[in-house]
Amino acid sequence: MSRLAFVEMALAGVTTVGEFHYLHHQADGTPYDDVHELANAVVRAARDAGLRTVLLRVATRAPAFRWRRTRGRRGSSTPTSRRISRAARR
Repeated sequence: MSRLAFVEMALAGVTTVGEFHYLHHQADGTPYDDVHELANAVVRAARDAGLRTVLLRVATRAPAFRWRRTRGRRGSSTPTSRRISRAARR
């Protein structure tokens, strides 16, 4: 999947990509034997497409797909998200 996206980016003129990903386990939920398996695959895909790549370190407070319901809406509500929502409505 990464290779396809990177080839499309290269065809559009992109030369460098910053990459991060949340998935660090196999489809059945078990960890890979090599903890760097997916990172290495992403770097190979970028090189195959002719792109330079930087793996970005990311820290999150909670898993990306564990959303809380707030007042009947989907998504999470934090002081920052509320501030952004108010600014968008102006």
